Amino acid sequence: MTAVSAGTLASVLVIVSAMIFAYTKIWAHRIGFQSSHDPSLNMLVEISLGIVALCSLLKFAISFHDIMDIGVVNIAIYVMLLCVAFLFYKTKSIGTDFILAGLIGFVLHKEKPRLIIESTFYSCLVLFSFQLLGYALGLFHDNGVWTSAAQPSAPRLAFGFGYPTYVFAYFLPILMGIYYLDKIKFRKITAAYCLALLVIVFLKTASKALLILTALMLFNPIVKVGLEKSRLVRQLMVLAYPLFALLSICSAIFMSRIPPPIRDLFSGRFWYWNQYWKGGVQIWGPTPSNNDLFFVQRYPLDNAILHALFIGGIIVTITIGVMYTKLIYSAIKASDYKLAVLVLNTLEFGFTEALFSLGITVIMPLLYSVFLQRTPASHQNGSTDIALTPRHSTSIYKSVGKPKT
Repeated sequence: MTAVSAGTLASVLVIVSAMIFAYTKIWAHRIGFQSSHDPSLNMLVEISLGIVALCSLLKFAISFHDIMDIGVVNIAIYVMLLCVAFLFYKTKSIGTDFILAGLIGFVLHKEKPRLIIESTFYSCLVLFSFQLLGYALGLFHDNGVWTSAAQPSAPRLAFGFGYPTYVFAYFLPILMGIYYLDKIKFRKITAAYCLALLVIVFLKTASKALLILTALMLFNPIVKVGLEKSRLVRQLMVLAYPLFALLSICSAIFMSRIPPPIRDLFSGRFWYWNQYWKGGVQIWGPTPSNNDLFFVQRYPLDNAILHALFIGGIIVTITIGVMYTKLIYSAIKASDYKLAVLVLNTLEFGFTEALFSLGITVIMPLLYSVFLQRTPASHQNGSTDIALTPRHSTSIYKSVGKPKT
């Protein structure tokens, strides 16, 4: 049996505590019929956040020399990213999760993505199962009643997550783990259990987002082969964020030209996007019109990129785009095509939902940590053309060489 280092164990504790924190925020508002202002429940959230901080400090203390070996330029870039995250938080459009992901990314930037994804997978699998069990036993409750157009008489369940679509959002890290992790204990049993959970979630929530993204993820193996074989596919993958941004903006502008069946499939999202587009965009924060739509009239803005654009502003949108693009670029340079595909899945889900929650995606810590990695090694002939996809990297895979694909 391979011994686990203290640094690795501390990294796992950071991820596990962060996922528990993400769930305690749900529990604080969904336990029994308590008020969301109940001091004891709010204390639960504060305690769990404190545990994340302690685990992060422990990891920092154990791996101090490795963590700080990142260079002045990377430190400057990282501080800038945290400042943007903090200013985005000050627009009141997101919670603290985006900043917390940055701090976690800092202490974990020497860890390979597999550790982050695997730790998140098992944590979310246990917590998600507990959430469903607690809902069945009456510990958690829904604070609303939802129906679908197809079956208006059959209520949609949210399992205490707050809204039916959120259920799949918190199940997403589990799907990502099943796809990314080649070797996990009891893989067949685990996969069968996850499939059973997926069926339950789909039948009880009637989530169109679940159906669409699950269907898209079935094409993941094909996309991965395309990345391995085609230079064009690799180049398009690097441009995934700008392409999704263009698609989102065009959908908002030309909403009236979208065929009605497609508009119905996306449950009226395009109309709301169009209202925000009419409200305008500015360099920082929302325009007065969009501020009224989002915070006063509570118009939904279920698109991660448009959420960043209309509520965060142009600077926030570009910054997040650079983070996503560099993560995809680094993954492809290291020949970790599965990670690149997972980022694509995240953007696909972000087309119909917001993504600024630590419990929803395992990508957030990686978005930050990849900025603290050294530039992936060039191909042995000296070229840095991404089409060459070098087989070894000194970046996020420095300690393990080329990941299995």
